[in-house]
Amino acid sequence: MSDPAWAAFTDEQLLEVRMCDLGVTIEGTDLEARIAQLNTEMDARGLTFRPYYWLSDEWFTPDGVPGIAIPFYLAHPRLAKLEFAQMLEVEGGDPEECLRILRAARRHEHAGLPPEDQMPSDLAATMIEEEVIAAERDAALRAAFAELPRTCHELLSMLMSDPPPAYTDVSATLGMAVGSIGPMRARCLDRLRRSQHLVAVLADQAEDIEVMESRGEHRG
Repeated sequence: MSDPAWAAFTDEQLLEVRMCDLGVTIEGTDLEARIAQLNTEMDARGLTFRPYYWLSDEWFTPDGVPGIAIPFYLAHPRLAKLEFAQMLEVEGGDPEECLRILRAARRHEHAGLPPEDQMPSDLAATMIEEEVIAAERDAALRAAFAELPRTCHELLSMLMSDPPPAYTDVSATLGMAVGSIGPMRARCLDRLRRSQHLVAVLADQAEDIEVMESRGEHRG
């Protein structure tokens, strides 16, 4: 099967494509083979339960849900390349690392689950829909953040660290007057909020940016 048109896009063009428009699936990819290998290992141990697998924006195993979310960038080499360019790593990109994460997630999702016949029949569909919505939101936020000036990148990244630093530490690291940090942060967040990426996906919802605002409040 030929590559999709977006495989030839530049990084900037590819960041404009929403996750739901990529058309990627687990079927027919290396992920399918790795899941099959994991199932074979489980069969050998007498474990026949099969969790749900779906593509999301990150590795995720919801508590009390028999499923494993897999990063969508692992479904195509071009997406993995973009992930590396943006994050400087591709978590699960190596076959052995991918299997290790899947094995760990498989162990986690067995804990605390009710009997299978007591699970809601539409649980998987509901979780997948919620994960897709969250993935689109997070992808839009990443794309908007990537467009910010370097000063905003550095400032917001520091303010979002855990635990967040005091303004005096930010001032010393970035060479920025303490009194200018608050106004600069406000300008950066306003620019982020007005990004077309977020306007298209989040509309008037600013939940993630509000989190950034609350975590970046003045700390002396």
